[in-house]
Amino acid sequence: MHAKVNILKDIKLVYKRSENCELNTSIFSKLRNELRLLSKQLRLTQKQSFFFSIIFCKCVSNGNIDRNDIINHLNCDSIDVIEYQADIVRLFKVGYLNKVKLRYRGQQSIMNESFKLNDNIQQAIFQNKDLNSLVELNITNAVDFVNHVFALMKQVTEDDLDFNEVHKSVKVNIKKNKCLVLK
Repeated sequence: MHAKVNILKDIKLVYKRSENCELNTSIFSKLRNELRLLSKQLRLTQKQSFFFSIIFCKCVSNGNIDRNDIINHLNCDSIDVIEYQADIVRLFKVGYLNKVKLRYRGQQSIMNESFKLNDNIQQAIFQNKDLNSLVELNITNAVDFVNHVFALMKQVTEDDLDFNEVHKSVKVNIKKNKCLVLK
């Protein structure tokens, strides 16, 4: 129970310590313990947990945010954040973030793409609930499922996730998605 209570504390700590860090790689070393705990609880890599913490706190304060808000918080160049684009995209794929549809038309830059927290995830963190049952995967075919398993196994090889957690997740998703079509 103690670790669950710390999730909000660790998110806040990562957010505060990351402010004006210029996305210097040493920040990941300085926050190693907090990011390790968060990555286990959120079932993300440490870098994904880093960005999730910033996004979480920004969204709680401002509702919708975009990558420029992250850049301003970190006090870095946009290209520095683009380097971690795959980590941010993963937050959408696992259901932690939702894209916000804008009312105007026209070409939208990746930097101005607005997003917000999944309301269920936000409430679960505030109420110290288990996140595993809340994250809904968008698995529509066998390829999505295999990609999901591959991503989880990659986290295991990077020591960001325990194999037993992957096994449990795969087992649940097999039961949930018995009739997947090939793409």
